[in-house]
Amino acid sequence: MQAIDINAGEGLEADILEIPDTVMSVKNQDGSLRVNNKYIVDKDNQWYASTEDGILMDKEETEILGIPYKIKKISVPENITKVSVGEENQLKELIFEETDLDHLPQITLQNLQNCHVTVDENILETFLKENRTFFTAASGNTVSSAQNRDVSYFVENGGMISTDGTLRKVFTAGNTSVVLSDYVKSVGKSALANVADASILQLPQTGRKVTLEKDCLAGSGIQIIRCFSEKQDDEALKDLEQAGGRDDITVELASVSKEGYYYSMSEKDGVQKAILISAPSDITSFDGTVTAEDGTPISITEIGDQAFVGCNDLVWADLPESVTKIGGQAFLNCKGLEGILIENKEQITIGDHAFDGCDVMRFIGSNAMQAVMENDYDPMVTDSYGSGNNRNNFFYCPTGSAGYGSHAIQFSDASGVEGYTLVDIGEGSMMLYGLDSDGT
Repeated sequence: MQAIDINAGEGLEADILEIPDTVMSVKNQDGSLRVNNKYIVDKDNQWYASTEDGILMDKEETEILGIPYKIKKISVPENITKVSVGEENQLKELIFEETDLDHLPQITLQNLQNCHVTVDENILETFLKENRTFFTAASGNTVSSAQNRDVSYFVENGGMISTDGTLRKVFTAGNTSVVLSDYVKSVGKSALANVADASILQLPQTGRKVTLEKDCLAGSGIQIIRCFSEKQDDEALKDLEQAGGRDDITVELASVSKEGYYYSMSEKDGVQKAILISAPSDITSFDGTVTAEDGTPISITEIGDQAFVGCNDLVWADLPESVTKIGGQAFLNCKGLEGILIENKEQITIGDHAFDGCDVMRFIGSNAMQAVMENDYDPMVTDSYGSGNNRNNFFYCPTGSAGYGSHAIQFSDASGVEGYTLVDIGEGSMMLYGLDSDGT
């Protein structure tokens, strides 16, 4: 026997896998063979080896190729260049002995669940930043430093958060705001020191108290702390003096509409600004209707960062002419969102990652003649046919417009299409139609 090749989806299981000296290739696709207790490799095999714990290695013992299902803790020596973690595993603790980030082994982190990883303190923040998608609260995975294993971290909303709720560092922020997740109970010293562009610190919408620790805002560009309850507002005002940061920081209390939308009102140079902060998670459509508690209609001018995050039932969004900006990650991971219409005919600013994760999006139609795509954001709205540049794109912009990304399309002058509208075609479905110069 010269090869062991297990096809994907086989669903096989063995307590021990013995590999004789003749085997030159072991392929266990998708971990379809679960080895429970140990791998045993013949000492005369020229291509593979096994450890006393039954771990499968290459002959040079620089690659960990198979980890028995029973193993829950593993220390990875400095000389290891690759760690293969199968889809079925019980790893609860993974310790890297390598202290140089550039020399950490290649590893299938996506297969970890509820696992605690330890790295050197000098590379902790960078390691977590680069691998943040694998260390979310939902994954159950956490990271700590070898020098202080009692404090573990995960990432939510681009923030490095300890398991006791302290925000240690912000890795990524919205284009205008830092939105704290509900896991944050306190903001640690210098946590926002690298956030120069964002001007708003948005506290958790639960309204729970968040402690602003000494100098937590030092070095940041934060100008507004946005709160969602009077208690939260009062505590933020108390902590403001010790928080550091700019001298002109203000604390504001968000308003809630009759429909359940949170929004913020402000005025500058006589111009009213109304930011939609968040939407109810159970909405299926949005047409811009927001009504104050006293019955006054609110003309929304800006869709805030992450405003529709968590709105998994949202299918259609018709943004009225008053909307001049769509914030960063505004519709992030809206899994049911099929179409968006931008009614503004002059200029629209679209924040980075505004439409990312909208997997069933059929179209975006914009009537704005000028677009500002922050950080050169260039969203792709495509069909499932073809690949790469051969796919059809469905981000429509007006004929003769400018500023949109390379994946936006517009009709020729001869087409007579100068704008777009949404039409209800019944049974909860909408269709995007082109309009001529007469608006028909």
